[in-house]
Amino acid sequence: MWRRVGSYLYHLVLLIILVVELTTLAALVYTLLTYSGLHQALARYDFLKLALVICTVCILILVAYILIYPPLSQRADVRYQRRYAVWLQRWCDVLLDVADLPRAPLPSVGITALLDQSALLAGSDSKWLGEVVTRYGLERRWLREAKSRRVDQRLAALAALEAAALPQTLPLVLEQMHSRHLLTQIAAARAAVRILAVMPDLHPKHENVLQVATTLVEVYLPPGIVEEILSLDLRASQPLLTELLGRRVLPATLVQPLIAVVGQLRLVDMAVRVADFVTSPRPAEVAAALHTLTILGYFPPAALPVVRRYALDTHALVALEAVRLLALLPLERVQDVFWRALAHPVWEVRRETIFALLQYGTPGIELAQQAAQQHSDEAALHIARQFTLIPGQQGAPDLWLGTAV
Repeated sequence: MWRRVGSYLYHLVLLIILVVELTTLAALVYTLLTYSGLHQALARYDFLKLALVICTVCILILVAYILIYPPLSQRADVRYQRRYAVWLQRWCDVLLDVADLPRAPLPSVGITALLDQSALLAGSDSKWLGEVVTRYGLERRWLREAKSRRVDQRLAALAALEAAALPQTLPLVLEQMHSRHLLTQIAAARAAVRILAVMPDLHPKHENVLQVATTLVEVYLPPGIVEEILSLDLRASQPLLTELLGRRVLPATLVQPLIAVVGQLRLVDMAVRVADFVTSPRPAEVAAALHTLTILGYFPPAALPVVRRYALDTHALVALEAVRLLALLPLERVQDVFWRALAHPVWEVRRETIFALLQYGTPGIELAQQAAQQHSDEAALHIARQFTLIPGQQGAPDLWLGTAV
């Protein structure tokens, strides 16, 4: 009820306040003019009359805008939503052969409703969308606007091409990825991945996959943007990742997002490729590879000596991820590394080592309790006592009871 009545009440209160303020202001001006004797001079000074008229008109326009624009805008939004719903139902009827295609030209709301259905279409239905777009000349229009000098037109056209996902528009989209404007590059990259996803029989050596992969290598995009783009559609992401990670030379800015996406999409088949970056000379790439391997639950057997060394590395992030990855192995193979990692100079690494031990159940808890009593390093003693209770202390049983308060 408040949503229906509250808007009218707001405008009523606003109107009352403005009327009171304007009446008071007019009374003050009249009083001032009367006491100063200037009211007799108004007849001789027409410009004062004109000034008063102009001020009054401006105030009335302001009042009308404040009172009239919000309800008009709300009504326009309601009308648009109704028209959108009608067009959405109309396109569904056309798709189900219940109705004929509407006549050209299509209104903007009809085009929006058509493109919004693209996410629900697959297979032959997606081909139907391409045929409809081509029939109404929308493809030519978007291709023309994608080359416009106006950034807003380019972005709108690329967004439409992304939604329509027309394979024949891929060359132009790849061309726009070389634009000097970052937003244009991002919009074009998104469209390229969406278009690639609808192509049949994709594989890492597919011609279009190679084109998109090469463009991603040539064009710099922020790492976070690369992650978001490669996560849009698994149908395109998997062959792209396989092709890119299989290359011997990659830009340093591209390696981390590629590794991160493999973990986000849980692509276990690519774990071996990710393991190749464990020996990278760049600590950030090593940490990303260790993190992804932990997510995938894969420990490369040949990398055990390197990962053991990483657990004691001075680079905190590398040591942290190495400890997490080592927790995938049996405790007897890594307990000596965990013992030494408890004395790591970084507190977060020591804490993660305790967490790794606790994952092993009773054997890990016993090792942590032993560290709380016998470890030679003061920091290791402190962290172990924080997360364990020494057997027999204060009558506590021989069990881990959680973080000490």
